[in-house]
Amino acid sequence: FARFLGYETTDELQHVDLASGVFESADELQWIVDRCLASRATESIETTWIKKDGSRIIVRVLAVATTPDSIEITPEDITTQRVLEEKLRVSQRMEAVARYASEVAVTCDNLLQHVEQEARRWLAKSDSDTTRHHGELLLDEVTRATQYLHKLAVYGTEEEQKTPGPVD
Repeated sequence: FARFLGYETTDELQHVDLASGVFESADELQWIVDRCLASRATESIETTWIKKDGSRIIVRVLAVATTPDSIEITPEDITTQRVLEEKLRVSQRMEAVARYASEVAVTCDNLLQHVEQEARRWLAKSDSDTTRHHGELLLDEVTRATQYLHKLAVYGTEEEQKTPGPVD
């Protein structure tokens, strides 16, 4: 227990007030003790502990009543697990944003293809060289945007096919 918190010996830890020196919230220790003694059942709480060096770890604390007036506490460091879970949540949000961007790219690609077709029809009917020149320049920009959006849509579709479905 002492080494878990970064102390060299148990004697060193005995001088630390667990409620305020280890638990980030001093009330949590009292809560778990009271609950465990009242229910005489195993109680569990996830909380943040402060190690000797001041760093924080996320722990799952299991408390078991061993006698009518004492409990045994077993901590489990779940910091890595929580960090990985948060990374997974961020990854899932990014995946959702990427899917949405892909859908937007497909929609814009389709719209710009329609604009390009209409512009070509309009340019074919134009008698003015100046109008046709400016129209060609504008059409070139629309074509570039369409090509970019098409590439983005294809990439999004390929990535979506690589991604496994949700896990039950």
